[in-house]
Amino acid sequence: MIVFCFYKGKLSNKDVVVVKCGIGKVLSSSITTLLITHFNVDRIINIGICGGIVNKIHEKEFLLVEKASYSDVEGLTNNYGQIQDYPLYFETDSTTNEIIASHYPEVVKGNILTGDKFVTNYEYVQDVMHKYQNHNFHGVDMESAAIAHICYAYNVKVNIIRYISDVVGKEFQMDEYFANKEDCSYVLIEMVNYLLSII
Repeated sequence: MIVFCFYKGKLSNKDVVVVKCGIGKVLSSSITTLLITHFNVDRIINIGICGGIVNKIHEKEFLLVEKASYSDVEGLTNNYGQIQDYPLYFETDSTTNEIIASHYPEVVKGNILTGDKFVTNYEYVQDVMHKYQNHNFHGVDMESAAIAHICYAYNVKVNIIRYISDVVGKEFQMDEYFANKEDCSYVLIEMVNYLLSII
């Protein structure tokens, strides 16, 4: 049995609940639901790593997610990636995104595709973007859209920041992933503290 530890405390003089949600859409959406329904949080801030898309972003850059969508949802009548009765793109809080981007000009603002798949095949990404008829995606992960989906359902604001650990479409992608996946913690925590200070 997996045990999740929720830590209540203060960061930047704000009451917070901190938890590691784990990998994948099921865990991330379940933990987000618990944070909202049990702990009554009024905002979700999610940080972590993701794969970048070649020619859109580089490894070791930071992606400030503006919109999150599913890469593995396909129904009968809706657009590819869209779940019935929900939008195709789940948006994050644009007001705080703009403030973060002005304070950290090195971040890249962009969109992310989420699916329960560690993506290493650039042709797969191209195919998904073709089905969306939209090539304006910068990253791929396994959590962002699920988290933003739950926040949309409960009308809770969300911010998502990703560190690019590897780039889909580049040679030696897996080497990049294992070399870079631990490097981001301090900078991401600094960004979270700044975000908490402005809300």
